Amino acid sequence: MMPSLPHSKEWLDELSFLEQKNAEIPLPAYTPHLIEVMKTVQEEHLPWMLFVEGMLIVLAADPDFIYADAYRNWLLQDEKILPSLRHTMNELADSGNAMAFPYAHALYAQQPDPETAAALAFLYLTEGDEQNARFFAEHTKGNNPVAMARLLTVYQRLEDDDKTGQMLTRLIEENAPGTEFYRSQLRVLQQKVAEKEAEEALRKNDFHAAVRTIDDLGETLLTGRLFYLRGTAQQGLGFFEASIRDLVHAIEEEFGPPEVYNDLSIAYYLTGAHEEAIQTLQEGLAKTKHDERMLYNLFVYAIQSDRTDIALEALETLRQIEITDPQIRADIDRIIAE
Repeated sequence: MMPSLPHSKEWLDELSFLEQKNAEIPLPAYTPHLIEVMKTVQEEHLPWMLFVEGMLIVLAADPDFIYADAYRNWLLQDEKILPSLRHTMNELADSGNAMAFPYAHALYAQQPDPETAAALAFLYLTEGDEQNARFFAEHTKGNNPVAMARLLTVYQRLEDDDKTGQMLTRLIEENAPGTEFYRSQLRVLQQKVAEKEAEEALRKNDFHAAVRTIDDLGETLLTGRLFYLRGTAQQGLGFFEASIRDLVHAIEEEFGPPEVYNDLSIAYYLTGAHEEAIQTLQEGLAKTKHDERMLYNLFVYAIQSDRTDIALEALETLRQIEITDPQIRADIDRIIAE
């Protein structure tokens, strides 16, 4: 069943019905456009397309209107008119013109086609009506590049990663205009999905799944964040050398929150590279300032390496900052007391 046109009453209220000499029934015109045209054109010379636009609004807003069948027949008399109106509809939709909605609604009811269905999916989504947006998206078949490009926007706004990926792949396979841009969008989407799946695997401590997800993406598509996630998973599996390689790559890709430096220092420390562990924390602290975990680990590593000067400096900084981790707070209080 065809959903109703949003704001139908408002559209109908904006119509004027004019008696014309060559027409047996009154013809509708969109009043704001009618007023604008009549500033320069006499009523007897009003352009036919003004009435075509009015008919579309009537058919979209009130398909059971008393003259609806007559209007439908007029629109079908010239085989060139529907393609022309469909072209105008796409232009209106692209520019965000509200007139696109009655155009698309009436055209789809008159003669369903992929372009119009895709436009309706997009337009309903702008109304916040996801149910009807999905309805028209699912009824858009074939490889029409205009329709596929419109559906891509719909699936992206719906945050439907599966459908977005499928549509990007189809556009690339069809060598649609803008293929290289679609390739770059697909790469970004694949990276986003891999990050999401790897993060979910890490939350479950499924380190093998996290590594596998990122490996499946391929080295050339890895971002700094993906290197970090895989490095974290490698560390969870006890593969510290592999973890070091990935975490170093993450920093080289300018992904550098405190966790990266902290985790890299732990990997270095567990492989016996204490000096590298200390240097990594010092580099991280220079960028992130007073991170309590890095300061605490720096204190521990420095004590273990007989770097008393570094240990005392880290301890003094820890004394001066507000520590949120209760375990670190308790350890520091105990050390100071002793």
